[in-house]
Amino acid sequence: MFHIVSAKDILQWGVRFGFDVPTNKKDFTTSLAYKRTLNYNVGLQLRVGERFFGQAGLDYHINKCQLIWKDTLSSVQHIELGYLALPIEAGFHIVETKKLSFRANAGLQYRVLVRLSKNDIGIKRKDFQQHNLDAIVSLGLDVYSFTFDVGYRKSFFHLMPTSAHYRDMFTLSLGLIF
Repeated sequence: MFHIVSAKDILQWGVRFGFDVPTNKKDFTTSLAYKRTLNYNVGLQLRVGERFFGQAGLDYHINKCQLIWKDTLSSVQHIELGYLALPIEAGFHIVETKKLSFRANAGLQYRVLVRLSKNDIGIKRKDFQQHNLDAIVSLGLDVYSFTFDVGYRKSFFHLMPTSAHYRDMFTLSLGLIF
């Protein structure tokens, strides 16, 4: 029996906004403590397929954090890191109806550091790992055109070459897909 599928059925695009919660609490370096952080991202997503699908995106990740020099009492600096990210995932709709879908995704994400805010403590972009690769997994729920995802991102490389701090995160995102 034949099943007729339109382009709209196999190609979807959308936007998303998310928050990331760090799971690695190690300091940046032995002299630089990593404290309060706010991590969020915005992006575009493209999904191709039916029950099994591929998903790619283009995201901008923002990490605002507070750094404290350990050898001084009052040297606190707020910095912002900006990353351009390209996630590529494979997924499977575990439960799928016309109005609702519960799915699982897994893949890789390439991130490049594109911005470091000005700071008074002499940290430069070259002090950070410029390129990174992450493993990403998530569970998602689509209700009509709304998407909700909960996931985990594990970095393969340290944030700074001389650091034990990884950008490992629990992720939460909301979006629209058409």
